[in-house]
Amino acid sequence: SDDSETVTIAEDTTATGNVLDNAATADGPLTVTSFTVDGNTYNAGDTVSLAEGELTLNADGSYTFIPNDNFNGAVPVITYTVTDGAGDTESSTLTISVTPVSDLSDDSETVTIAEDTTATGNVLDNAETADGPL
Repeated sequence: SDDSETVTIAEDTTATGNVLDNAATADGPLTVTSFTVDGNTYNAGDTVSLAEGELTLNADGSYTFIPNDNFNGAVPVITYTVTDGAGDTESSTLTISVTPVSDLSDDSETVTIAEDTTATGNVLDNAETADGPL
Protein backbone atom coordinates (compact mmCIF):
# COMPACT_ATOMS: atom_id res chain seq x y z
CA SER A 1 0.00 0.00 0.00
CA ASP A 2 1.05 3.61 -0.49
CA ASP A 3 0.20 6.30 2.05
CA SER A 4 -0.57 9.85 1.03
CA GLU A 5 2.26 12.39 1.30
CA THR A 6 2.00 15.89 2.76
CA VAL A 7 4.91 18.29 2.36
CA THR A 8 5.33 21.87 3.60
CA ILE A 9 8.15 24.09 2.38
CA ALA A 10 9.05 27.75 2.81
CA GLU A 11 8.52 30.22 -0.02
CA ASP A 12 11.37 30.33 -2.58
CA THR A 13 12.64 26.83 -1.68
CA THR A 14 12.37 23.58 -3.65
CA ALA A 15 10.40 20.54 -2.48
CA THR A 16 12.05 17.19 -3.17
CA GLY A 17 11.29 13.70 -1.95
CA ASN A 18 10.01 10.31 -2.95
CA VAL A 19 6.34 9.32 -2.82
CA LEU A 20 7.29 5.63 -2.66
CA ASP A 21 9.42 5.92 0.50
CA ASN A 22 6.50 4.84 2.70
CA ALA A 23 5.10 2.27 0.24
CA ALA A 24 5.27 -1.50 0.61
CA THR A 25 4.13 -4.50 -1.41
CA ALA A 26 4.78 -8.23 -1.56
CA ASP A 27 4.22 -8.21 -5.34
CA GLY A 28 7.52 -6.71 -6.51
CA PRO A 29 8.79 -3.21 -7.05
CA LEU A 30 6.45 -0.23 -7.20
CA THR A 31 6.44 2.21 -10.08
CA VAL A 32 4.61 5.51 -10.54
CA THR A 33 2.92 5.28 -13.95
CA SER A 34 1.02 8.58 -14.14
CA PHE A 35 -0.14 11.57 -12.15
CA THR A 36 -3.03 14.02 -12.32
CA VAL A 37 -2.99 17.66 -11.25
CA ASP A 38 -5.58 20.36 -11.95
CA GLY A 39 -7.66 17.80 -13.87
CA ASN A 40 -4.87 16.97 -16.34
CA THR A 41 -3.13 13.58 -16.46
CA TYR A 42 0.59 13.23 -17.22
CA ASN A 43 3.04 10.37 -17.65
CA ALA A 44 5.56 9.68 -14.92
CA GLY A 45 8.69 11.68 -15.69
CA ASP A 46 6.83 14.60 -17.25
CA THR A 47 7.62 18.12 -16.06
CA VAL A 48 4.50 20.24 -15.69
CA SER A 49 4.29 24.03 -15.51
CA LEU A 50 1.55 25.00 -13.07
CA ALA A 51 0.35 28.46 -12.06
CA GLU A 52 2.15 27.83 -8.75
CA GLY A 53 5.45 26.47 -10.10
CA GLU A 54 7.06 23.53 -11.90
CA LEU A 55 6.43 19.89 -10.92
CA THR A 56 8.21 16.69 -11.95
CA LEU A 57 7.13 13.25 -10.68
CA ASN A 58 9.28 10.34 -11.90
CA ALA A 59 8.53 6.61 -12.28
CA ASP A 60 10.83 5.81 -9.33
CA GLY A 61 8.67 8.06 -7.11
CA SER A 62 11.13 10.93 -6.85
CA TYR A 63 9.60 14.37 -7.23
CA THR A 64 10.65 18.00 -7.45
CA PHE A 65 8.45 21.06 -7.08
CA ILE A 66 10.01 24.46 -7.75
CA PRO A 67 7.59 27.22 -6.73
CA ASN A 68 7.36 30.41 -8.75
CA ASP A 69 9.17 33.38 -7.20
CA ASN A 70 7.34 34.62 -4.09
CA PHE A 71 4.52 32.04 -4.46
CA ASN A 72 2.99 30.85 -1.22
CA GLY A 73 -0.16 28.84 -0.59
CA ALA A 74 -1.52 25.45 -1.55
CA VAL A 75 -0.44 23.63 -4.70
CA PRO A 76 -3.29 21.67 -6.32
CA VAL A 77 -3.32 18.11 -4.96
CA ILE A 78 -1.31 15.68 -7.09
CA THR A 79 -2.96 12.26 -7.48
CA TYR A 80 -0.57 9.59 -8.72
CA THR A 81 -1.03 5.98 -9.81
CA VAL A 82 1.33 3.26 -8.60
CA THR A 83 1.73 -0.16 -10.24
CA ASP A 84 3.33 -3.16 -8.51
CA GLY A 85 5.18 -6.15 -9.99
CA ALA A 86 1.90 -8.08 -10.42
CA GLY A 87 0.29 -5.25 -12.42
CA ASP A 88 -2.03 -4.14 -9.63
CA THR A 89 -2.63 -0.39 -9.41
CA GLU A 90 -3.37 1.96 -6.56
CA SER A 91 -3.80 5.73 -6.36
CA SER A 92 -2.48 8.06 -3.70
CA THR A 93 -1.93 11.79 -3.26
CA LEU A 94 0.88 14.27 -2.79
CA THR A 95 -0.11 17.54 -1.12
CA ILE A 96 2.37 20.43 -1.17
CA SER A 97 1.96 23.66 0.80
CA VAL A 98 4.27 26.66 0.56
CA THR A 99 4.51 28.95 3.58
CA PRO A 100 5.25 32.67 3.14
CA VAL A 101 8.49 34.30 4.25
CA SER A 102 9.06 37.93 5.04
CA ASP A 103 10.69 39.57 2.02
CA LEU A 104 12.72 42.69 2.69
CA SER A 105 11.78 45.60 0.45
CA ASP A 106 13.86 48.74 0.15
CA ASP A 107 13.46 51.27 -2.61
CA SER A 108 16.60 52.93 -3.91
CA GLU A 109 17.31 56.38 -2.58
CA THR A 110 18.40 59.22 -4.87
CA VAL A 111 19.37 62.55 -3.38
CA THR A 112 20.58 65.62 -5.23
CA ILE A 113 22.18 68.46 -3.28
CA ALA A 114 23.93 71.67 -4.11
CA GLU A 115 27.70 71.80 -3.91
CA ASP A 116 29.12 72.57 -0.45
CA THR A 117 25.92 71.55 1.42
CA THR A 118 25.20 68.65 3.77
CA ALA A 119 22.82 65.83 2.87
CA THR A 120 20.78 64.27 5.68
CA GLY A 121 18.14 61.57 5.68
CA ASN A 122 17.37 57.98 6.62
CA VAL A 123 18.04 55.15 4.15
CA LEU A 124 15.39 53.03 5.90
CA ASP A 125 12.51 55.48 5.22
CA ASN A 126 11.13 53.31 2.40
CA ALA A 127 12.27 49.92 3.75
CA GLU A 128 9.68 47.46 4.97
CA THR A 129 8.91 43.78 5.29
CA ALA A 130 5.62 41.92 5.12
CA ASP A 131 5.51 42.51 8.88
CA GLY A 132 5.62 46.31 8.45
CA PRO A 133 8.17 49.13 8.31
CA LEU A 134 11.69 48.59 9.59
